Amino acid sequence: MGKRMCKLIKEDFHETQFKEFVSLVNHPKFVCRKCGHVANEDDILCKPRKMKVKHKEKNKNKES
Repeated sequence: MGKRMCKLIKEDFHETQFKEFVSLVNHPKFVCRKCGHVANEDDILCKPRKMKVKHKEKNKNKES
């Protein structure tokens, strides 16, 4: 896909081709510093930045 997310959204891609849109954003790893859209890959964003996600660790030794 050669278009960037900003252009895809302006062309209503998220409404006309919903399943394909979801496949581009369902596990986001990048966020656009220009518009705030997120995507699985950086090549469809204008100014991509890798997101750092911290997962909370569950305390396995927690007493009930």
